[in-house]
Amino acid sequence: MIPLGRWETVDLEVPRAITDQTRVNSILRVRMHRMMRVTMLCVPFGIPGLLLALLPRVKNANSLLIWVGLALAAALVQWLAYLRHDPADDWTFRAVWTQTLGGLVWGVFPWLAMPEDPVWQAVIVGLPIAVLMAAAMFASTLRATYVAFLVPATVFGSAGFFVVGDGDARWCGVALFAIGAFAGVLAEASHRNQYESATLTVRLHQQARTDQLTSLANRAGFVEALGDALSSETDPVGVAFLDLDGFKAVNDQMGHAAGDELLVAVGARLTERLGDDALVARYGGDEFTVVVPATNEIEMADIKRRIAAVFSDSFNVGAGSAAVGASIGVYLAPPGTSLDSALREADDAQYQAKRRSQQAHGIAGIRSATPRS
Repeated sequence: MIPLGRWETVDLEVPRAITDQTRVNSILRVRMHRMMRVTMLCVPFGIPGLLLALLPRVKNANSLLIWVGLALAAALVQWLAYLRHDPADDWTFRAVWTQTLGGLVWGVFPWLAMPEDPVWQAVIVGLPIAVLMAAAMFASTLRATYVAFLVPATVFGSAGFFVVGDGDARWCGVALFAIGAFAGVLAEASHRNQYESATLTVRLHQQARTDQLTSLANRAGFVEALGDALSSETDPVGVAFLDLDGFKAVNDQMGHAAGDELLVAVGARLTERLGDDALVARYGGDEFTVVVPATNEIEMADIKRRIAAVFSDSFNVGAGSAAVGASIGVYLAPPGTSLDSALREADDAQYQAKRRSQQAHGIAGIRSATPRS
C-alpha cells in the first residue's frame, strides 16, 4: 500500500486506507509516549528522595523499604513499556496494564508506610495526591491509561488510611478519595481537549492534501505520497501523468457544471479500475496523476492499458454523456530516483504523448526506466 504521507505532528507514516479514528489514536498514543518518557525520568530521583525524607518518621521502616522496592520495580516495568516500544506499534494494552500496576503500588503506599505523626500522615497523603494529579495531566491522552492508574491508586490508597490509620488519618483518606475523583474529572476534560485537537489535526492534514471537487489527493498529497514511495531504496515506483483530451469542448458545450461532473467521474473510475494499491490524484485542472507499485516495464504497460481503458466508455454528465480521451505519460522510477526527476520524467512522457495524440482517446507514452542526468 502506498503511504499517503508523513504526518508532521506525529512523525508517523499512516496508510491512506486506515480510518480517521485510527489516525487520531496514533496521534494520541505518540503524545502520551512522549510525555511519559519525560515524567519517567523523575522516578529515579523522586523515590530515593522520598525514602530519605520519610524513613526516620515511619513506624515501620521495613514496610517503607518494601514499598520503595515495589515502586522501583513498577517504575522499571513502566520504563520498559514507554521507552523501549515504538509508539508506532499498538502498545496501548501494555501501557494500560503498566499503569494499573503503578496505580496499585501507589495505592498500597499508606498500608505499608503509615507514620503516627499527623503532620507526616498529611505529607504521605500529599504524595499520592501529587501523583494522581500528574497522572491526570500526563496520561490524559488515552482514557484507558489514566483510568487504569487513578482507580486503583484512589480506592486502595483511601482504604489504607481507613484500615491502617485512625482519627486524622481517616480524614486524609477522605481527602485522597475526593482529590482522586477530581483528578478523574480533570483527566477526562483534558482527554477531550486532546482528542479534539488530534481530530482537528487529522482534518486539517486531509484538507490540505485533498482536492475539494473530486475528494482525491491534490497536488500536495500526490507529491508527498510520491516522495514517501521513492524513499524506498529497494522498490521501483510507477508514476503516471494524464491530461484529458476534449475536456475544453465539454466545458464549452455543456457548461462548467458538466465539466466538474466529468472530472469527478474520471477520478472515481480511475480509482475503481486501478484498485486500492494505487493513489489517484487530481494534479490540477484536467490533469490527473497516479502513484502505483510496479516492478518492471511490463507491469507499467499493463497499468497504461488499464488507465486507457477508463476512457473507452463515455461518461454520464448532466443530462447527457461525454466522450473524452487522455494523453498518458508513464514512468517507472528505479530505486534512488529523486522526486524532481520522477516528476520531470513522467511529465515529459505525458507531453510527448500529447504531441503524438491526434485521436479522441489519446496514445500513451512510456519513458525509459533510467532517469535523465
